[in-house]
Amino acid sequence: IESPVQRDFTLGDFFAVWGKTFNGKQILDFKADDTHVIHMSVNGKETDTYENYVFQDKDQIIISYILK
Repeated sequence: IESPVQRDFTLGDFFAVWGKTFNGKQILDFKADDTHVIHMSVNGKETDTYENYVFQDKDQIIISYILK
């Protein structure tokens, strides 16, 4: 994330720049429900921090909307 202010940025900040929703219950227009879940991993490890995840250099973030 490019910014004139140096601070920790979250994944939620990234999605907010685009005016899009991202959290444990929704990514873009896709919502978790009885048949779908949102899964997130960072550097190969599952995490549930979603929009609160603070970016680190060289992170590999995978967000999936998957069938249960």
